[in-house]
This record gives sequence, structure tokens and C-alpha cells, in this order.
Amino acid sequence: MNQRDAFTLTELLVLLPVIAMLGALLLAPLDSAKQTLQGAQCLSNLRQWGLALALYANDYQDYTPFGGLGNGYPLNIPPNLGAWFNSLPRYINQPSLNDLYTSTPPRIPLPGTRSVYICPSALPGSQGNLGTDVNNPCYVYQINRVLNGVLASCPDNLYKRSIAVYPSRTVFMCDSDLAGGSAYPFTDGGFLAGWTFLH
Repeated sequence: MNQRDAFTLTELLVLLPVIAMLGALLLAPLDSAKQTLQGAQCLSNLRQWGLALALYANDYQDYTPFGGLGNGYPLNIPPNLGAWFNSLPRYINQPSLNDLYTSTPPRIPLPGTRSVYICPSALPGSQGNLGTDVNNPCYVYQINRVLNGVLASCPDNLYKRSIAVYPSRTVFMCDSDLAGGSAYPFTDGGFLAGWTFLH
């Protein structure tokens, strides 16, 4: 009886494509499962922010917090100290964004790290120059600016949460993919065209 110890070249050439096809068939469901889990974590983050927003509004006669100033304005100046990213976290037992940036050592939330400020689908490196210091913070979520008077169309008009005629159809917060390296997604309708949402 003749016993072989190895595969022939022909057998290997037939076997390798079969293994590659099986691998490709298995990777697609794994990627889909990963995206589903990331979406669930993002929804969990948004749920926490929604809960914090509701608790804040209950404490402040139904008003929502300030949306925050843009790049170049430090997190620790008076307008930003009252912004949602510094005033809502205490309601969900999280540190404020200012506390994360000014702690020693800094615990800056960036894409690729697990944080209530970052959608898990945000790709590492997508933040550009954001997240370097308190002047250029990085976060993926944003509050609806129409409700807090940031827009030129409603200067100094702080609206109550109850102004939403259809609360179940009103976007109070959203996520963004940090397109263009900007940390400031908007949820006011007029600016949505330039943003790609992760979920």
C-alpha cells in the first residue's frame, strides 16, 4: 500500500479557492453583525443623551441647554461651560467634556475609543485635527440648535422643549461621521445636507 504525506499541487490549487470562498461567505455576516452592534451602541448613547436632556429640561423649566460654540472656542469658557456637552453628562453619571480634556492625564474621547461622546462607527483618524486640546474638542453627537437659539433666525430666543409640535418626529440629537473634520454636526434641517449620518 502506498501512503501519501502531502497534497499534490493540483489538490492545493482546487482547495485554496474553495477555502477563500468559504472565508468570504463568513466575513460578510460578521461585518453585518459588527455594524448592527455598533448601531445598537450608538442608539444606546443617543438614548442616554436623550434621558439627560429630558432630566435637564425638567430641572430648567423645559428649556434645553446651549448647543456650544464652534472650533476655536475653548470648552472651559462661560458659553461652553453651559453647553450640552458640559451640562448634560452629570445627569447620566458621566464626566463633562471639559473635565475629560482638562484632567491629568487628559482622557480625550476620539473615534476608536469607547465613549458616550463618540459613535462606535466613527472611524479612527476621521477627526482630522480635532481632539487635540480644549480649543478643538471632538465629539460625534450634537443637540438641535433650533431649540436653543443658536441660529441667526432665532437669536436670543431660547425655546422650550415643548415647542416641538410633534415630539416623536423631532430630532433632538444626532450623530455625524465627522465629514470634513468638523466636530459640530447640526440637527436644524438647513445644515443636514452636508452631513453623512452613521446610523
